[in-house]
Amino acid sequence: MMKHTFFILTAMLCLFSCQESVDGKQGDTIKLSTNKLFSSAEGGEFEVTTQGKYWQIERTVSIDSKSYWMEFDSIGNNCHWLYNEIEFSIETKGDRDYCHHILKIEGPWFTVYKVTEQKIIFSIQPNDTGKVRTLRLDLWDGNFYGAYIILTQSAN
Repeated sequence: MMKHTFFILTAMLCLFSCQESVDGKQGDTIKLSTNKLFSSAEGGEFEVTTQGKYWQIERTVSIDSKSYWMEFDSIGNNCHWLYNEIEFSIETKGDRDYCHHILKIEGPWFTVYKVTEQKIIFSIQPNDTGKVRTLRLDLWDGNFYGAYIILTQSAN
């Protein structure tokens, strides 16, 4: 009887500890090493690591408070970023069906690389605009959409 009760209690504990939250959203499965990066005007490379392995870069990015989103070009069979008809390149894992598996984004003053399942690199060019620049990159995993990285670059 004691073994049976112990088994039931153990099973219930596992069941309740593995469930999603009441609202159906899972907790932070990405676990960033940091979500705030600061760069001098000279720029450089910055690394962010994760504990999770299955995260993806979201299909929107914010540069200096302007939102860019990814669109699919059915003629060229390519994914690209678009904002007010300004485009910059994006590298994905495969064809149209993999446009959400973003590996590299080349922006006007930055490049973001998903180097491994647990590492992302930001390469920032020098800032000679006289204005502070910002980049916000959102990440997701399953139904968790709460992870983001904000990079702020100082003015010269």
